[in-house]
Amino acid sequence: MVERQPPCPPESLHRNRTVAVRMTAGALAFLLVPAAASAQAPSPARETATLAGVVLDATTGLPVPGAVVSVFGHSQAFLVGAQGTFALPGVPTGLQVVLVESLGYQDLYRTVTIGPQLERLELRLQPDPVLLEGITVMSDRFRARRNSVPVSVQVYGTDRLLRTAAWDARDFLQREAFLTMVPCSGRGMSDECVYVRGGVARPQVFIDEMPAIAGLYELGTYPAHQLYLIEVYGRGRQIRAYTHQFVERVGRRPQQLLPVFIW
Repeated sequence: MVERQPPCPPESLHRNRTVAVRMTAGALAFLLVPAAASAQAPSPARETATLAGVVLDATTGLPVPGAVVSVFGHSQAFLVGAQGTFALPGVPTGLQVVLVESLGYQDLYRTVTIGPQLERLELRLQPDPVLLEGITVMSDRFRARRNSVPVSVQVYGTDRLLRTAAWDARDFLQREAFLTMVPCSGRGMSDECVYVRGGVARPQVFIDEMPAIAGLYELGTYPAHQLYLIEVYGRGRQIRAYTHQFVERVGRRPQQLLPVFIW
């Protein structure tokens, strides 16, 4: 039996199909070219500027070191230095809301128009009398407790913690308090000890009056500028660190401090 072949389409039908395919391809190319061009065209970059100025106490006119200046929607913030000056680069131009925060002062919000001709800002913070009084009370209690222990105590306050080049509190203790840290023998590499009077001791570490389970390693998670105070007892046998958040909390509601025991 001979197999039959399907009939070939007429030449005119073949020609019409070819023209239709070409027209369809041409139309798609015409429609896709503008879309592709617009997708590849880079969006214009938004202009940025540096927000600079000084933070002052509205009552005394003195600089407010330690204040934090930030812009809403901007990922970076600037920690004000001892002279009260700041310079926050890369801020998008246009209308922006600036926030200034500092322990002992009311938060300040300021709407500014940032552009190439932006003048140096002067930001004045209003003191929070209740908080400042509470912080004074707590500072006196910290001092009285340090004076009650029979060992030497090294004290590092906000000014020192702001000026340091140390990355974190653990690094600060090595650079500024000159603590030599070594692995604790027989305890594995998870614990760190310090040299004390020719021997090795595992320090007691407290953060905001709570024992730090990870000891010195836990202090390594706190940037130095986030701490308000560090106390080093007995050349490193005990270390107490306090954050700005803790001091603000106890400043608003002063409390008695637990006694310090060195063992």
